[in-house]
Amino acid sequence: VDEEVVWITGKALRESSIQQVLVVDDNSETRNALLAGLNANGFFAVGASTGTDGLVRTKEFPPKDLVIIRSGLQDLTIDSIIYELGSGPGSETPVLLMADNNEMEGVKGLWEGKVAGFVSDSEVSSEAYLAVARDSAGDLNDARQKALALSAKAAETLASSSAARPAGWG
Repeated sequence: VDEEVVWITGKALRESSIQQVLVVDDNSETRNALLAGLNANGFFAVGASTGTDGLVRTKEFPPKDLVIIRSGLQDLTIDSIIYELGSGPGSETPVLLMADNNEMEGVKGLWEGKVAGFVSDSEVSSEAYLAVARDSAGDLNDARQKALALSAKAAETLASSSAARPAGWG
């Protein structure tokens, strides 16, 4: 039983079941609110305050599930960021564009069909925004589903193992 526990646990730990999100937003208020909301709702979200920093992060640690980019960043255009994202690791990762309410129609007009979706920065902490993020990130993929099943099996096997329980623990 001990070898089975070690093998199953090791295999489960090599997989990731947490949805990963990168938020690129030069507005610290909305970026921090968005990160707090995503992390509080089960995502692993990290932020970048510039487009350049966001691209560096995607090269070092490609997000698997979602990239959220504020329209109108000071250092890079959306064109250049999306081009770079599409040509490297994580190129299959969906992109959401975030914009101010008064800019949303123009942003949609330019990017409809080229990105996974749009979100107003006024929706940053709302449940509606989290639903958009989850829809864009999609369901857990097969590897993640297997990781969750393996984790459950490892926990079950470990719980049933007499070696896992110290003497006197029912």
